[in-house]
Amino acid sequence: MPPGADTVVMQEKVKVASSSGSEDELIIEDENIRPGNNVRPRGSEIKGGSIALAKGSYLSPAAIGFLAGIGITKVNVYPKPSISIIVTGKELQQPGKPLQYGQVYESNSFALKAALEQLNITSIKISWADDELEILKTILAEALEQSDVVLLTGGISAGDYDFVLQAATECGVQKLFHKVKQRPGKPLYFGIKGRKPVFGLPGNPSSVLTCFYEYVIPALEKLSNKKSAVKSINVSLAKSFQKAAGLTHFLKGFYDGNTALPLDAQESYRLSSFAKANCLVQIDEEVTVCRF
Repeated sequence: MPPGADTVVMQEKVKVASSSGSEDELIIEDENIRPGNNVRPRGSEIKGGSIALAKGSYLSPAAIGFLAGIGITKVNVYPKPSISIIVTGKELQQPGKPLQYGQVYESNSFALKAALEQLNITSIKISWADDELEILKTILAEALEQSDVVLLTGGISAGDYDFVLQAATECGVQKLFHKVKQRPGKPLYFGIKGRKPVFGLPGNPSSVLTCFYEYVIPALEKLSNKKSAVKSINVSLAKSFQKAAGLTHFLKGFYDGNTALPLDAQESYRLSSFAKANCLVQIDEEVTVCRF
């Protein structure tokens, strides 16, 4: 503002009038004019020495514009983690190719990639490994070098060709736990190398997605310091359910806004019910009967 000025009048509120024998006059037609009107005081956006955005703030488009508007060019952020998916199993065939005897179509990489993309994670590398220890070790070692998180599917149970646990150990991964008292997904493995989490997800498709939502997403939230859209709520069941004690159950379900309905086809190899589900219904280990 010019020296000595303290108020700004909108152009629409003034007019220029000419009078004979004198200079033009500027006439203000604003009955509500007050000192300081339409002035942006220095420091009104943010005072010098103040914190612009607290640590952990979400960088929304407005936040980025705000920082740029006060001259900030660089900030420290939590980056989106890069992910390696390693799919194990000689019996797996790519969709679109004819099935040979003993083969099934591989779906886990497609489901996991889609789930990660829903979290806005796009740095995803997918590898396939036969059930051979040395091959798996080579692929895992490379993934640990290139990615922040490694997800393996299959090869973590007790079969003769389940080499994930051994491969992880020989690649320097520290095992934190193996096997969880739950269904589906009991063989779940979790380890860490340095600061890199390694998940050994069971091979059955329903187990893979269940363990992803229950365990992998919370880990990714910690790494990126950002909450996902997944949340937990307590609701009533739309029909009764009975199970034996000893395992926590995660049932594919449909939540209608009031109650949750456990769906049919709960077996760990079946995805048809998962494709229709919009929630997982958790029935705790000690619970044997749930009545609606």
